Amino acid sequence: METYNIARREGGWGISQNKNIPEGSYATREGAVEAVYLAASNDIKKGHGVSIAIEPPRADEPAMGGTP
Repeated sequence: METYNIARREGGWGISQNKNIPEGSYATREGAVEAVYLAASNDIKKGHGVSIAIEPPRADEPAMGGTP
């Protein structure tokens, strides 16, 4: 099972795979999701299960996950 987590990083959002340190710098959560989609689709083609978790926005953040 491949596990992807999208979480806040300084200045944006990052992606961690299988509980590693988040990498990348995406301005929005949606940008990070698009990157995960590509990786996850390759995992699915290889016959792996996939789990994706996305950290919710803070109360003062817009739903899109960018900078307010």
